[in-house]
Amino acid sequence: MAGASSSPNDKMKRMQESLRGYCLTLAAVWVAFCIAALFYAQLYNIPATVALSVIPAFLLEVAFYLATGMEPVRRRVEASAAPAMLAALMTVSAVVPYCIAALGTGSFEARSLVTLLVLAGIASFWYLFAGSRTLADVGFLALMAAVYLSKIFNTIYITPAPKVTLSILGAAMWIRIGMMACLSIRKMGGIHFGFIPRWKEWKIGVIHYFGFLPFGYFVGNYFGLLHPQTVTPASKALLLVIATFLGTLWVLAAMEEFFFRGVLQQMIRRETNDDFVAILITAVIFGLAHLPYGHAFPNWKMAVMAGIHGVVLGHAYLQAGSVRAPMVTHALVVTTWKVFLD
Repeated sequence: MAGASSSPNDKMKRMQESLRGYCLTLAAVWVAFCIAALFYAQLYNIPATVALSVIPAFLLEVAFYLATGMEPVRRRVEASAAPAMLAALMTVSAVVPYCIAALGTGSFEARSLVTLLVLAGIASFWYLFAGSRTLADVGFLALMAAVYLSKIFNTIYITPAPKVTLSILGAAMWIRIGMMACLSIRKMGGIHFGFIPRWKEWKIGVIHYFGFLPFGYFVGNYFGLLHPQTVTPASKALLLVIATFLGTLWVLAAMEEFFFRGVLQQMIRRETNDDFVAILITAVIFGLAHLPYGHAFPNWKMAVMAGIHGVVLGHAYLQAGSVRAPMVTHALVVTTWKVFLD
């Protein structure tokens, strides 16, 4: 009886701890973001009125994005709302940062608002109407890719000043809406998404990074894709490495590993019952997704490089059973490329 009566209290305590952890993490991220935004504004002479108008929108989007990657918080949200209500909240959350930024900069357009509502609504309610079939997953991935690659957010979010790219808000929104739809509406397992890799995942990710290096260097050098550069002083190189790694880990790698390895590779594995086939097909599609890279289309050299990278990432996911491991590998490769070889 004592154990049964204490169970609700324990559950409440865990929920409070998760919320406290989220708030503390969010506060730290907000402080870091504001400091970075201040330096960025000074570096590129961005008017204070513009900076103060858009920063609140970014802070709110960061709050939504962070909650998506913190499982205890996400579970609490799921427990508080029925799937239809959750999808509605996701849809509304998609347009609030836009409204804040657009109204603050005088670039608000009703057409853009409606477009965002329609896109977010389709993604949020997708699985409630399409169900949990493989065909629904294929359609959802196609939707996510089509909207992202169309660069439609560049037309919705107006640039209020040089070097102030508000379309990042749209991209971040689209990523988190897609993740929430898969995790909280579709209830897709086997992804084990999160922003902080565990020790085992760090280890697997680093090992696969070093495993990819010789192949990546050989192919990249053969195709003439590598342009070694020295970054000086050392302090600047260190800051670039840290900033590039964290930015890639929590945004680009998080997005691509979630949808390619966590959703697509897992789906192909489920249908074929073959890990090798799943890794290979996913890697090929991952490579083809990089055809638009750079200014030359189709960029077959980059597609081949990305395809090889995809095989390594797929194996890291298979070994770890979590997308956090290939996220580490992915972020390390991109950091090496961007800072020292691009």
